[in-house]
Amino acid sequence: MNADKPRILIMGGTGFVGRELGRSLVANGYSVTILSRRPETVAGQLPFPCQILPWSGGELPQEAVDGCAAVVNLVGEGIADKPWTKARRAAIQNSRTQSVSALVRALAAAQRKPRVVIQASAVGFYGDRGDEVLDEHSKSGSGFLASTCIGWERSLDPIEGLGVRLVVLRIGIVLGLTGGALLEILSIYSKGLGAVLGSGKQWVSWIHVDDLVAMVKAAIADERWHGTYNATAPVPCRQGEFSVQVAKAGRYKLLPAVPAFAVRVAMGGRAELVLSSARVLPTAALKLGFKFGFQSIDEACAILLGDAVATNLRRLVIRQWCPVPPDHVWPFFSNAENLEQLTPPWLSFKISSVSTAQVGEGTIIKYKLRLRGIPMSWDSVITHWQPGQGFVDEQIRGPYSTWHHTHLFEPLAGGTLITDSVQYRLPMPPFGELAAGQLVASDVQQIFNYRRQIIGAMKASDFLRVDGHI
Repeated sequence: MNADKPRILIMGGTGFVGRELGRSLVANGYSVTILSRRPETVAGQLPFPCQILPWSGGELPQEAVDGCAAVVNLVGEGIADKPWTKARRAAIQNSRTQSVSALVRALAAAQRKPRVVIQASAVGFYGDRGDEVLDEHSKSGSGFLASTCIGWERSLDPIEGLGVRLVVLRIGIVLGLTGGALLEILSIYSKGLGAVLGSGKQWVSWIHVDDLVAMVKAAIADERWHGTYNATAPVPCRQGEFSVQVAKAGRYKLLPAVPAFAVRVAMGGRAELVLSSARVLPTAALKLGFKFGFQSIDEACAILLGDAVATNLRRLVIRQWCPVPPDHVWPFFSNAENLEQLTPPWLSFKISSVSTAQVGEGTIIKYKLRLRGIPMSWDSVITHWQPGQGFVDEQIRGPYSTWHHTHLFEPLAGGTLITDSVQYRLPMPPFGELAAGQLVASDVQQIFNYRRQIIGAMKASDFLRVDGHI
């Protein structure tokens, strides 16, 4: 680690928000430490360079806390991915309070304490409040989410007694394309199952991931940040508007509204997530002069989803950092033959022909492959080509009705941030998408996981070889 750079410990650094925060901190000159149960496998999956220390969820490694400038704690079991059984509710609550308790013990033992701890909480603190306008002075609500947040925040009480500045962020629904709630929503919408939930009048308090990251960075750097802040956009929206704006920007079709009782039958206790109403305003952050980049839901959706090339698309965005600069990475990716090296063997992927001696805009590349044992052809055209920075390939014949793949290569911390952004759709009606969509999505994810694994194992000299052999 570079001793000249302020070091930030991110607990929960491998999650959606942690990955985006780590990338931004490194780009701004910080060094980052994260904790992981699998440090040997995590490094190649992160979009930024960092120190990775082993942590199994018990006592924190003291070296992680000692001497760091700030701790950002994002640890917590997911609340939407599994049914709320009794055991699951306990896991959701314990994961939050236990991580805080471990942090408190590490802070107490630290010889050189961090200046600030930034702790995640959630707008679930306020419960279901109808049209009531809520700010940081509003009382807590009731329900499982509220009780979870109340216990979570109470576990923080010892921190300020240790002489460490504490900032608590009550976070709304975080919107981004590399993880979080929006990906789950798009998965549903891409199947033709998008709909307004319940009356649609319940308030949704949300925040773009870039604004959340900016808020965390402001809290690290500015000592005026102290206490509790609502991490939500200045303009909350109703659930009906949220659904309409996602559908409009992403070119999805909406079904008729789903009655509240049907949502409760389908989701059980988790229906609280989508039927509760919390009209939360970021009053404290605004008073400190914080500027939101995304204030309204239509603006956020237009930026996130406005590049849709067709209707009812599935999306996948994967980022990876490699310690090689873009001018060394580009020669490898600009040679079509090397694509075979990045494709899993089970696809039996082979290039049949390339229409030009040098790949560039307009080049047509033809492949042969086997998808789940079925032989097929795939023809792609390069529709955009910017040497050293990126390119776009689109399928013109093959297994998908739409396939649009953007490759970006950006300098970061002496290496390259590689971003693969894919939009795709199956050549079948909605009922076929329901049957096969998840299977195909799993295949696509595995293909890019393999690609990330190969890139992560490559040395600098490997990128400079352009003969198709690593």
